[in-house]
Amino acid sequence: MSRRTGAYRADKSAPEVYDQSGAAIDTADSPRRIGRLPLLAGLATLAGAAAVYLLRLDRVAGLVVDDAWYVLLAKALASGQGYRLINAPTPDLMPFYPPGFPFLLSFVFRIAPDFPSNVPLLKSVSILASLGASGICWWYFVRVRRAPWYFGLAVAACTAIAPSLVYISTAMVMSEPLFLLAQMGAIALVERGVQEENRNRVLIFILLGGLVTGFALLVRSVALMLAAGGVIYLLLSRHRRGAAIFVLGAAAVFGPWTIYSRIHAPTPEQRQEQNGYIVQDYTTQFWQRRAGDTSSGTIRFGQVPERVWNNLAEVTTSDAASLFLAPFLSVLNEAGARGGVSFLIFLFVAAGHIAAARERLTMAEISVPMMLGLILVWPWETFRFVIPLLPFAIFYLLIGLRLIYHLHLRLSQRPITSAWAGMSAIASVIILVSLYGNIKYTIDKYSADANKHPQLIRAFDENLKLLEWMNNMLPADAVVATPNPPLVYLYTGRRTIAIDNPGANWATWQRLRVSHLAHISPAPLGQPSQAERRYSIVYQSPGELNLRVVDLGPPESREPWGTTAPRFNNMIR
Repeated sequence: MSRRTGAYRADKSAPEVYDQSGAAIDTADSPRRIGRLPLLAGLATLAGAAAVYLLRLDRVAGLVVDDAWYVLLAKALASGQGYRLINAPTPDLMPFYPPGFPFLLSFVFRIAPDFPSNVPLLKSVSILASLGASGICWWYFVRVRRAPWYFGLAVAACTAIAPSLVYISTAMVMSEPLFLLAQMGAIALVERGVQEENRNRVLIFILLGGLVTGFALLVRSVALMLAAGGVIYLLLSRHRRGAAIFVLGAAAVFGPWTIYSRIHAPTPEQRQEQNGYIVQDYTTQFWQRRAGDTSSGTIRFGQVPERVWNNLAEVTTSDAASLFLAPFLSVLNEAGARGGVSFLIFLFVAAGHIAAARERLTMAEISVPMMLGLILVWPWETFRFVIPLLPFAIFYLLIGLRLIYHLHLRLSQRPITSAWAGMSAIASVIILVSLYGNIKYTIDKYSADANKHPQLIRAFDENLKLLEWMNNMLPADAVVATPNPPLVYLYTGRRTIAIDNPGANWATWQRLRVSHLAHISPAPLGQPSQAERRYSIVYQSPGELNLRVVDLGPPESREPWGTTAPRFNNMIR
C-alpha cells in the first residue's frame, strides 16, 4: 500500500515518505537510521523534562477533590479494606470511579504508608506516566507517522513540559497523565499492528493494543471512545479478525470490573447517605446541569445541544489557548484577546486534523474527535479532559500551519517540498513558551515572599491550617459534612459525607449524627448563608478564602436547617 499524500508504503524494505506533490522526501532521518545523536538528544530532553517536574513538585494534594478520592481509595486498597469509601459513616460503600489509577497508587501506600509524607511518591506515578507518554509520542511520530527523529522529539518535548501537564502531575494527584500514557500506548500498538506484515505479529500487536485500551477504560471512562475508534479503524483497514481480537483484549481487562461494579453498586439509600458524585452513576451525572451536583438541577434531552454548544465555546475560545499559551493567559485576558487567539489556534488544529486524515487516516484521526465529542456532551469543565489529547493537538496544529506554507508555495508557483524542519522550528517555539512558563512558576514557588507563591499553594496552606485545627479540636467520633470528604478524612480521620443540599438531606444527617460542617475550598468562599448562621461558627480562617468550621450542636436539640431566624454566632479563630 502506498499513498501519495504524505503516507508511507507498507513495503518496509524500502520505506518512503511522499509530499503532496507526489515526490519522495529524503528519509535520511528515518527510524531505521537513528544513531547516537538522536539518542543523546532524547536523553537530554528526558533529563531536562525530569528536572522541570522535580523543581515544580510540591506537597499539595487533594485540594481539587478528585485527587483526594484517588488517594483515599489507594489507601483503602493498600490497607486491605478493599475498594471502598473508608471515609463513610456506613462501611462497605463502593464508588463508581474506575479503579485503575487508585490501584497503582496503592503500591505507593504499601511502600510508604504515611500520608501526607508520601505525597511526593504518590505524584511520582503521574510524573513517570507523563514522561513515559512523551517517550511513546517520539516513537509514534517517528515509527508510525514516518517523521524525522528531530520532529518526533520536538513533539514529545512539547508534550512533556507543557505547563498544563506538568501542573496536573506535580500540583495534584490526578489520573490524566496515566490516561495519556495508556491512550498513546494503545494507539501506537494498534498502528504498529496495522503496519506489520507478519500475520501472527499483526494480531499480537492488536491484542496488546486492546489490553492497553482496556486498562485505559479502568483509568478514565472517556476511553470508551478510544475503544470505539480502534474498532472502527481496524474495520476500515480490513482487519476484521484484528477488530474482534482488539475487543476481546479490552473486554478481558475492563469486563471484570464492569460486572463487579454492577453487582456491588451502592443502593439508593447508600447514595443518599454519602450524597456526592463519587457514588453516582454516569447516567445520573449526565442529566445533571453539573455532574455530581444534585443541587444544580437536571436537564431534558432538548437541552443537550445547548450544553454541547457551551462546551464547544469553552474548548475553542479558552482551552486551545490554555494548551499552548498558558504563561501568557493573563496578558491575553487583559487585552481581551484570549477568545480570538484561542479560536484561531483551534482553527489551525481542526484544519491540521482534516489534512492529516486526508493524507492517511489512522486510529488517532478517528479516536481523537470521538473523545472530544464525549467531552462536549459531559456537564463539566472541559480543560482537564482535553489535556490527554495534547500530543495530537500539537501535531495537528503544526500540520495546520504547514498548510499556510504549502499555500505560499502554490501561489508562488514553486514545487511543494517537505516542511518537517519548519514544523520542528515552530515546535521549538512552543517549547520555549512552555519553558518560560515553568521557570516563572518555579521562581514564584521558591520566592521568599509568600504572597508570590502560586495560588494553589497559598490556598493549600490556608486549608491545611483548618484541617490541623479540626484534627486537634474535634471529637474523634465526629461526623463532618464537607465539599471535600476524602481530604478531611485523610488529614483528620473523621468520618465524612458530602455537604450538598443540607435542607433536603437533613433527616439523613440527623440519622448519621453529623456534627460539623467544614467549608474547605481552593477558591474564596462567600459569606455564610442565613441558614448556616443559625449555628456556631467555631473556626474561620484569617486568610483570603473565608474557610470555616460550623458546629451544628447535638442532634437531639438542634432545629432543622433553614427554618429559624439567625442568631448570634460564637466564633473561634
